[in-house]
Amino acid sequence: MANVYGKKTRIRNDFPSAARTSTVASEGSALPEAFDESLLMINITAVSGTAPTLVVSYQVSPDDGTTWFTKSSTATLSATGQTLVTLPDTIGRFYRLNAVIGGTTPSFTFAAWVEFKRTGEG
Repeated sequence: MANVYGKKTRIRNDFPSAARTSTVASEGSALPEAFDESLLMINITAVSGTAPTLVVSYQVSPDDGTTWFTKSSTATLSATGQTLVTLPDTIGRFYRLNAVIGGTTPSFTFAAWVEFKRTGEG
């Protein structure tokens, strides 16, 4: 996972661009500090299969990755394009992305990032 760090922003590339044909979860990550805002960004560049579907969820864990709860999800995606989801204010300390892929012989080539922002001083 490639990370970009600024004074008040963290961008994490949880899913580098690749073709995926089945449900997959990113590695769980602990956030080193508190953030006020966050965005989930998804870029789908190729889709194939019969009735392919993709739903990407932002999940949080209270026990560092043993148990996962879905905090927010995209609508069902089925075509190329870009999707931006504003995540809830309380984003959790330990998170991952989960991509559920469905359909008959589906394939999605996509990348997904989460951008965390701190609006206060520091």
